[in-house]
Amino acid sequence: MAETSRKEPITDQEFQRLVDIVYKEAGITLQKKRDLVNARLATMVRKRKLAGPKAIIQQLENDKTGTVLVELIDALSTNVTHFFREDHHFKFMKEVFLPNLVGDKKKERSKTIRIWSAACSTGTEPYSIAMVVKEFFESLAGWDLKILATDISTKVLEVGERGIYSQKEVQTIPKAFLNRYFNRLPGKGLEKEYQIDAEMRKLVTFRRFNLLNPQYPFQRKFDLIFCRNVMIYFDQATKNKILQNFILHLSSSGYVFTGHAESLGRTTIGLKHVEPAIYTKA
Repeated sequence: MAETSRKEPITDQEFQRLVDIVYKEAGITLQKKRDLVNARLATMVRKRKLAGPKAIIQQLENDKTGTVLVELIDALSTNVTHFFREDHHFKFMKEVFLPNLVGDKKKERSKTIRIWSAACSTGTEPYSIAMVVKEFFESLAGWDLKILATDISTKVLEVGERGIYSQKEVQTIPKAFLNRYFNRLPGKGLEKEYQIDAEMRKLVTFRRFNLLNPQYPFQRKFDLIFCRNVMIYFDQATKNKILQNFILHLSSSGYVFTGHAESLGRTTIGLKHVEPAIYTKA
């Protein structure tokens, strides 16, 4: 009997309750994604050997540790990403952002660079950033560079910390970068695996962070914030709150990069439009 109930789709009441919980806790809007919710919940129900979606909602409501919510977010997250995705941003980094940054840092007599990948997924974005910066400076001697990589999903953060990717996943990395910054791992299978080298991994710090937090706990301001292809999950009110926190923690000459499919418009308060999906502090 329990096995049969697991196959039943979520009811209207259960779906709305789940939508409300996820929006309140993570700011993610699922109202128009019922088919996705049904499919991902079915997997979660099987994994936890539960009677159905109602049992997951009960666990969410009773969970004091947040672990059930994290598992649910992991299940619902799409996490489509690859190295050097939307390469216009990395070209802008090399040709505009980094040369200007060096000039600004000289004026400030500072050698500190802080970059935040605010929805880092499996680590392809922060490691792409690290490769571009490393190539630009050749040697980072004397520079204090740190890249913060955050995501709400613990599953993808674990992948990023390991820094191990399949041959298919590294296809978008320039061959010279792959040879310079990755080590091919020994393996018996047909599928090759590559791990980004230890020096590059040290540049990136992975942390779980919810962009919906009312206050961001960062001590230093960021010179560049990547927040790409995550705003599409939020409504406008949530986007505005997140953007105001970004602005608060952005250096006076800092930039924010968004996904090309999620324009903020040209009149976002506190940000000035530079190019498609590129903004600087107003």
